[in-house]
Amino acid sequence: MNQTDIIETVEELEIELYDLNHELSDNGMGYQYITNGMFDSVTFCEQCIYCSETDSETDIEKAGGFKEYLIQQRDRFIDMLVKVKEENVTNVYSGSGEQPLYKIITK
Repeated sequence: MNQTDIIETVEELEIELYDLNHELSDNGMGYQYITNGMFDSVTFCEQCIYCSETDSETDIEKAGGFKEYLIQQRDRFIDMLVKVKEENVTNVYSGSGEQPLYKIITK
């Protein structure tokens, strides 16, 4: 993966994120390309979602391409955050229907 392709993909994802919800970008939540000259990385909300040293071309190909790989890794990160949140929430049901009556936050 060359540096230009990485930068272009990150910029494309940043634009898509801004179009989806500009408040995320305005609050510093988004993608960032980082390099030290020896390896490249991409972060989403400061979480590394790609590192040229550890992520293989095979994994990228399996995802369907570099952009798709970044989206897949971003979604894994978001799913992890949701799981952490869900572990701290208890739904209370009224006994009728599938919607919770209210939620209790537990810590």
